[in-house]
Amino acid sequence: MNGQPPMSCWIQSYDRKFLVVKSTECIFEDRNLGERKQSDSKFKIQAYRNTELQQQTKAVMLYSVGQDEKVQVVCCRTDSEVCSEIMNLADLNYIEDSGHKAMFFMKNLKNDTYMFESTLHKGRFLSFEPTRDSCLHKLILHPHEVDDTDHTINMIVSKEK
Repeated sequence: MNGQPPMSCWIQSYDRKFLVVKSTECIFEDRNLGERKQSDSKFKIQAYRNTELQQQTKAVMLYSVGQDEKVQVVCCRTDSEVCSEIMNLADLNYIEDSGHKAMFFMKNLKNDTYMFESTLHKGRFLSFEPTRDSCLHKLILHPHEVDDTDHTINMIVSKEK
């Protein structure tokens, strides 16, 4: 880790749905002001030291702490699937490998908009796709090319006030 406390925030899709942890799933859904305050939609972004990265990019881990104090970490299940896993943060203080299922490269695009690239599956980014329920989006890993204009990988990170 970089020695700094994690940043508390909400993570939203470009259409302003909030990232929420539901059991082992990570989904985006509409939330009103009261619902946003629930623990399942509040995230912490923990930055890690990495000397290989460009200035606008950080190695980070995304997690939510439930009412039961369990830490649900956003992880890559496969090269296209994302899940949340209960983990002990102490076990994640120092990660030696350059690729880890719970580690992402967070790149600032502009203002409060970011992309999160998997360190385990290079070139694949956190993204969202609609589910059968049109009000929900599922968090996935999606390939991205430099000239690609796909906005589904753009995440809005709003610091908790």
